[in-house]
Amino acid sequence: MKANFDAEQPAVRSVRDGHTLYIFICVNGQWTEQQYDESQPAQQVWECDYREIVADESKIDLEKVTAAPEKYLDWTDPVEKTDAEKIAELQEKNEMLTQCLMEMSEIVYA
Repeated sequence: MKANFDAEQPAVRSVRDGHTLYIFICVNGQWTEQQYDESQPAQQVWECDYREIVADESKIDLEKVTAAPEKYLDWTDPVEKTDAEKIAELQEKNEMLTQCLMEMSEIVYA
């Protein structure tokens, strides 16, 4: 999303409220002229790619966002798996590991 400001903005600004983290990303900025109304003169504005992220601080690493903010312009909150999905995933891994163990025992004891 593009956003316009009347002053240059830092690439990343953050506010912490308890465990909630508000992150404001402004990258690829440049000064442009913008005319909002034909009866008004054009104004100089700082136009940039912009993103607001509101997330629990355990779900996003602020240091990584600060180091490479452009990578977080399309960030989405990770979806936590349900217990049933976690169990199914673990069962699948268990079956695969059992199969690998059986194949290795055939090679070793053959």
